[in-house]
Formats: sequence, structure tokens, C-alpha cells
Amino acid sequence: MSFKTVSGIVRVAHHCVHRAGAFQLNSKRLYYGSRKTELSSALRIVDLRSDTVTKPGAAMRQAMAEAEVGDDVFGEDPTVNELQIAAADLFGMEAALFVPSGTMSNLIAVMVHCKERGDEMIVGDLSHIHIYEQGGSAQVNNREVSVSVCTESF
Repeated sequence: MSFKTVSGIVRVAHHCVHRAGAFQLNSKRLYYGSRKTELSSALRIVDLRSDTVTKPGAAMRQAMAEAEVGDDVFGEDPTVNELQIAAADLFGMEAALFVPSGTMSNLIAVMVHCKERGDEMIVGDLSHIHIYEQGGSAQVNNREVSVSVCTESF
């Protein structure tokens, strides 16, 4: 897998190798053209494949055991409530709703703005909802999606 910065100058590559049912990072390299850079010591690869890759230490286990919890669906989780209040304040809104993904938030937005099943929405051919969300608005929300060709890149 390769990652590039916006400028395309630095590329960090790491390779996952499947061995005995487990994935392992076997190398990481840094390139500026073909030379090693000063950024080598500053860059760090963070493995986010799964929450089971790293095990919590004693301090984290204690924090989890002592955390105030509640059911977020019923508005009882103080951490989620605090996050939603902070987000509402940040954007100057009356309230906010935390959802775990951008795709979910896009589906909710479509449902809010296209109130009836079968409503049509027009999206640009370069829009995230058209390119990456695999027709979720049509599949999940039963909304008709029409694509308009964009003449400009935003």
C-alpha cells in the first residue's frame, strides 16, 4: 500500500504479508525521489487494521473500567452527549448528532432532504456520494439518483 502527501513529494510504503493466518507489517520505506529524507525519524506507521492488533495496558484497562457509560441510543452515554453538545456549539447549531461514518451521515442527510421514497436527487459526477457510496441512497433510502456532469472541479 502506498500513501502520498498532497504535494506528492513523500511516499510512505508498507507491505502486509499473510503468514499463518496473521498479517504482519514487514517493511516501511521513505522516499524523496529515491533518497532517504530527514522525515524518516519523524514518521510513524500506525496500524489501524483492527482493535485486536494492540492490547490495552493496565492504565487503559483501569480507565475503561472507571469510565462513565450509558446507552447512546437512549441519550444516556455522557461521553457521546458531551461530544454532540461540543459539536453543536462549535458549529453554532441547536443540536448535533454523532454518527460513526461519513457514509452514514450522507444517508441521513439524503433522508432529511428527500422526504418521500422515490424522491429524486441530483448529484455531480465527481461527488463522493456518486463515486464512493455504491448507490446507498437508492438501495437504503429508495431515492432516485440522477447524475449531472460537472464542468468544473471543486
